Amino acid sequence: MASEGSLQPACALAPYRADLPFLFFGEEIDVLVRMWTRGWDVFAPPSTVVYHLWSRQHRPTFSQEVPQKPEVKAASQHKVLQLLGAGGAHGPHTQSGEAGPSADPLSATSCGPLLPSSALGSDRSLADFERFCGVNFAKRSVTQHAKCGGLEEAAFQESVADSILSMLQNVALSPQ
Repeated sequence: MASEGSLQPACALAPYRADLPFLFFGEEIDVLVRMWTRGWDVFAPPSTVVYHLWSRQHRPTFSQEVPQKPEVKAASQHKVLQLLGAGGAHGPHTQSGEAGPSADPLSATSCGPLLPSSALGSDRSLADFERFCGVNFAKRSVTQHAKCGGLEEAAFQESVADSILSMLQNVALSPQ
């Protein structure tokens, strides 16, 4: 899911979370799993319908213009990992949105209670999402089928699939 391709009704049910400041890589999966567990289906068209200019050389980025807070960014990433069941000792949020104890700087006490829209829905489980997509968040693994979006590996340049997987594996996985 790309933020540019979001559907307004779905985003009203699973909005961007104000308790995840400085999060850039991770907000899409956070919104996607909350939409999925609320009954929204996921699919990708078989051909390119939208182009995204990945290069940011033509303009300054948010991280260049706003002083960064690495410890806050790491805490935001950790909150998403908790939701996905890959957050280490703290574990995932439950289907009802209750969170286990947390030592991160953005705990529920510092940012207010976890809003119902920030928790997983109850129409489908996170495990259902993982099976559907071919991922395992706790093991941080992706099936070969998922790496290629269900297509044969020959449909992709090998370096593209490998670079995406490498990028996902190198994202900061725990707070400072």
